[in-house]
Amino acid sequence: MPQDLTSLIDSDFETIEPVLETVPALANPENRRVTALLKDRTIRLLRTGARTAILDEALGLRRFLHSAKGQQLQENVPLLFGGWTAFADLLSESARRSDAAAAESILKSHPTYGRRVLELLAEQDEAIPRSTIRRRLEIAESHLSRMLRDLEEANLIVRYRPDKGREVLVELGAIGKDCVERSILPSWIRLASQILEQKEPAQRFPSEANLTEMFKKNGCPSDLAARELAQLVARAAGWESKRWGMECNQRESSENPHFSQIRQQQGQRPPRALFLVA
Repeated sequence: MPQDLTSLIDSDFETIEPVLETVPALANPENRRVTALLKDRTIRLLRTGARTAILDEALGLRRFLHSAKGQQLQENVPLLFGGWTAFADLLSESARRSDAAAAESILKSHPTYGRRVLELLAEQDEAIPRSTIRRRLEIAESHLSRMLRDLEEANLIVRYRPDKGREVLVELGAIGKDCVERSILPSWIRLASQILEQKEPAQRFPSEANLTEMFKKNGCPSDLAARELAQLVARAAGWESKRWGMECNQRESSENPHFSQIRQQQGQRPPRALFLVA
């Protein structure tokens, strides 16, 4: 048995199966180490694993538990056998689920196209024909059907056919909208785009501090990111130079009247002309 079992957390089940087969003859401390490995693998898969990976782990663990070695484990260490059975049950239940709780694992089961479907729908911000998705993704019909079915079961998308329509339309479901809001097109990105598109009068330009607060309230992941984004937006909009122009105009309006008179006398002549002797 390897001295460091943590290196097996990310391995496939076939790699750890020989380790499991040694357990019935091991002392209790070693049993706990292997159980801890299975627990860590289960937690990792439930948090970040694709549904296919979760299913593979569940099937592999059940196969071992029903083997001759598994039956020996049940006879020698029944409590341990019960704990491992609970891991297998938990993984099996998770792999069977196709509701909102399984959304992330379902997306990971379609790593190439799952999120791209959500991106297309978020980009259009409206329902789009199924044929458009197939054309944009350049995907086989059988693959598209299976993927859209899985996404719909988790409420990531909704499919429907309009009255008297022949084309199936696809739009974001409630869970899909939440996924877009969290990780695909967050509201703070939308806010930055809206600010840059608007044509506000110069006196309405928000301060950098106000921009920072706006981004933080819209879910920007950190204060530092919000400040950096506020600075970038201000520079992209040219607000800094516009403020400088406003400040210069304000200073000119409050200058000594003598300078205003000189500017009037100057007109279009170069500044040197004011000091030439007639």
